[in-house]
Amino acid sequence: MEYENLDYRSFFEKMNQRINKELSSEGVDISVMLGISEPISKLEDIPMAYKQAVKAQKIGHKLYNNKGRTIFYEDLGVYSFLASLDDEGVAKGDKNLKKILEYDKVKKGELVSTLEAFFDNNGNVNKTAKEIYAHPNTVKYRIR
Repeated sequence: MEYENLDYRSFFEKMNQRINKELSSEGVDISVMLGISEPISKLEDIPMAYKQAVKAQKIGHKLYNNKGRTIFYEDLGVYSFLASLDDEGVAKGDKNLKKILEYDKVKKGELVSTLEAFFDNNGNVNKTAKEIYAHPNTVKYRIR
């Protein structure tokens, strides 16, 4: 099989490319986005891996609008964290975000809104600064 000597990332990327190529060649106007969990070694980790894969796919869909990509959970970084927020911006079980939220509440700060703008602008400090009407150095200070 052509996939047997590939690392897991390359395996899934090539598999997804092949699936999307086949769909396209058949005239099917859809693309498949794969959400891939971190590798696991124990059967009892399957539920966690499933949750990671679903989360990767959902976040990937929001970021890339279902462009036939392969999204790896381990690459989500802060997007995974942001996806763990509920409607009020409270992290489900995340102590670090709770500290940031508490700081913003007590100090009437803007750390969370700065982070949101930063991610909305794909990590571009200058665009973020323009959006929130702040100096780029202020943005850098807030996100460090």
